[in-house]
Amino acid sequence: MVGLSDEPSEVKKDSGVQAYSFPLSAAVMTFFQMTQGPLADSAVRHALVQAADVNNIIQRLGYPTKPVREPLLMGQLGFNAAYAQVDIAR
Repeated sequence: MVGLSDEPSEVKKDSGVQAYSFPLSAAVMTFFQMTQGPLADSAVRHALVQAADVNNIIQRLGYPTKPVREPLLMGQLGFNAAYAQVDIAR
């Protein structure tokens, strides 16, 4: 049952129904030219990363999800974990 936040009571009572929860992975990303302008400064890029409280956002979504830290999703052609964004502890 895709898209339901809660099972209907009739479904909950049916012993033949099993509910599964699969963590989603999706991302909204912005890529910047970092060779000139303010983003050429690594301190500015670092501040932008720190400004987004990704873990808090994920916790507030209300459904299981996996954080995406690479420019491509796992399983996509060209995925390489070596390109993961450094996780900055808050």
